[in-house]
Amino acid sequence: MPRPFCSSNPHHEPRIHRCIRSGDFTTMITQKRFISIGAIILLLLALGAMHSQAQPAQRSAPSIRVELIEFRDVPLEDALRLLSLQTGLNIVSSSGAAKTPVSLYLKNVDALDALEALCSANNLWFRRDPNTGIYRINTVQEYQRDLLTFREQRTEVYTLLYPNAKDVAVAVADLFGDRVQLSLGLDPQDALDELEQRFERFDLLDERGQDASRGFGSGGGRSGLGARGLGTSRLTDRARGTGATRRTPTTRQMLSRRAGETIIEELGLTPEEIQQIEAITRGEDIADPDVLTEVLRRSQATIFVTVIPKHNKVIVRTSDERTASEIGALVRQLDVPTPLVLLEVKVLSINLGDDLSTAFDFNFQAGDFTGGFTEGPIVSPAPFAGGGFNATDGIFQIVGSNFSARLQALERDNRVTTLATPLLLTANNEVSRLFVGQTVPILTGFSSRIRLIRDTTDEVIEATPEYELEDVGNTLLITPNINADRSVTLRILQQESSVNEGGANILVPIGGGGFEERAVDIVARQTVSGTVVAQDGIPIAFGGLIRESVFDQRSFIPILGEIPILDILFSRIRKGRSREELIVVIRPYVLTTPMDGETISRNLLRDLTLLPEAAIGDEQLETYERIELPEPDPGLRRRFLYHNTDDQ
Repeated sequence: MPRPFCSSNPHHEPRIHRCIRSGDFTTMITQKRFISIGAIILLLLALGAMHSQAQPAQRSAPSIRVELIEFRDVPLEDALRLLSLQTGLNIVSSSGAAKTPVSLYLKNVDALDALEALCSANNLWFRRDPNTGIYRINTVQEYQRDLLTFREQRTEVYTLLYPNAKDVAVAVADLFGDRVQLSLGLDPQDALDELEQRFERFDLLDERGQDASRGFGSGGGRSGLGARGLGTSRLTDRARGTGATRRTPTTRQMLSRRAGETIIEELGLTPEEIQQIEAITRGEDIADPDVLTEVLRRSQATIFVTVIPKHNKVIVRTSDERTASEIGALVRQLDVPTPLVLLEVKVLSINLGDDLSTAFDFNFQAGDFTGGFTEGPIVSPAPFAGGGFNATDGIFQIVGSNFSARLQALERDNRVTTLATPLLLTANNEVSRLFVGQTVPILTGFSSRIRLIRDTTDEVIEATPEYELEDVGNTLLITPNINADRSVTLRILQQESSVNEGGANILVPIGGGGFEERAVDIVARQTVSGTVVAQDGIPIAFGGLIRESVFDQRSFIPILGEIPILDILFSRIRKGRSREELIVVIRPYVLTTPMDGETISRNLLRDLTLLPEAAIGDEQLETYERIELPEPDPGLRRRFLYHNTDDQ
C-alpha cells in the first residue's frame, strides 16, 4: 500500500491540510482564521469514483457524488471556490451574492443537487450558461432585473404551411395569457377599410351585370348583390374583438402599486403573494422565492408574438427557453394539412298519381216541365284552336232544343322520377353552399292608390306592384367536422323551393275607403336540416318525406244514382291515389392526402357522368380537329413575332 503524502502551511494564515490515500479519494480541508473564531470552516468532501458517462440532457454536466458537505456561516464566494476546486464545476457568483453567508450540511448527494440546495436555502438563483457551461448565481433583486431586460431574448420565425398565421398567434396568446403581447400586424380599422373597398369593387361589378333587375321595383334593386348586406358594424365588432394588441403592465409598475384589490383582480394574487410583493417594495428578503417567480411570469409580458399575413409567418420573441420550446412544439402540432371532405349528395324525388273523373250532366224541358242534373248551362263547344290535349277535350255532349246532355270522362296517370346528385368539396369545419336554380322576381304586394288633387285636375295613381328577388331551386348548406376515426359530423340544411304564381291573395286599398283582393306569388319550400354522423364512404339517408293519399268523391241523385250500370248517368265520380317521396342521401369521402382526392374523384365521375372525358379530366371532347383550323399567313406571323412594320 503506497505511503500517504501530507503537506502543511507553517505561516499564521488560514491553513489547508490535504491527505490523499490510494484506492480511497478523500480530501480534508481545515481553514482557520485568527480574525474571527466564528468563521471556522470545515469542509469534508469524500468523493467516489467519477462517472465516465455524461449527465442527462437537462443538466449537461457529469454526475459527481459527494459523501459529505458542511459549511458554517461561510461567505458564498469562499464556499463556491472550495466547491469548484473539489468537484470541477465552474461556478461564479455576482457581486451582490458573493458576501452572502451560507450554511449547509449534506451527505451523499450529487454536486449539482448540492448547488441547487445551497441556492434554494439562501434565497439565491442559479442557472447554467449553455454556451460556456458556467453556473451563475444571483440574488433575488438581480434575478428580477435580469427578467426585465432583453439580454437573452430568443426570436423564432415559424413559416406555416397549412393553418392561418393569425389563428395560430391567437391560440398562443390564449394559452399563455397575460404573458403574451400580441400584434396582428395590421390595424383593425385599416383591415376593415381594405375589406370594404373589396366589397365595393364586387358591388360595382354586380351592378353592371344586374342593371336589368332594377326595373322590378324598389325591393329588388340590390337584393341580389349580397356584399353590402354583411354590415359594417358586424365587421367592426369582429375586428375590435380580436384584440390586435395585448399590453400588460410592466413588473416595476405592478410592484410599485399599492397591494390591494386592483392587483388581485388583474393577476389573481393570493394574500401570500401580496405579502411577498410588499416585502420586496420595502427592501426586505422574501421567504419563498418561487412566489416571486410566478408573479413575475404573470405580470410581465415576456412573450411577444406578431404575424405577417401575406407570408403566413408567426414571429415569437421570448427569453424563457422552456416557453420557447413549448411554443415551437405547439406550432409544429398545429401545422398539419387541413383534411377535406368530398360529399356526394343524392336528392331523390318521386311523384306518382292515378286520377279518374267522370260526370254526366243533362237538362231537358217539355212545356212547363223542366229538369236536369248539371252544374251549369250546357252550350255548344268552342271550335278547335291550336293543338294538344287539355282537360276539356274529354267531353261528349248533345245539345238540342228540348234536351241537352254532356258526358265527361278523364283518367290521369302521373309518373315522375327526379334525381339530383350535387358534388361538394369542402374543408374541415368550413361552411359550403351549393345552389342550383334561378333568381326570379316574386310579386309580394301593391303600393297604395294615390289621389293627387291640383287646382284644375284630379289625378288618381293606381296601385303599382312590388317585387322582390328570390332564389328558387335547390340549396344545400353543409358544415363537416372530421373526427379521429374518419367519421364525419355533418350539419346540413337542404331546401327545395318553387314559385306558386297567384298562390295567395292580399287586400289592396281602393278609393272610397274600400279594399279589393289582388293575387300575389308565393314560394313553396321543402326544408330538411339537422346534424348527423356518417362514416367515410358509407351512404346514409339524411332525411325525407313520403306522403300518400287516396280519395273517392261521389255526387249522385238518390235512388237513381245507386242503380248498377245506370248510376253513371245520375252521378259524378272523382277518385284516385297519389304518392310523393323526397329522400336525401349523403355519402362523405374523407381526403387526407392529394392522392386520395384524385382517386376518389375519378371513380365518382366515372360512375355518375355520361361525358366520356369527364372521368379523366385532362382531355377534350374533340368536337374539332387541328387539321380543320385555318393556317395563318406566314408574313403576318413573322410581323407579329418580331413586331416589325417595315415590310408593310
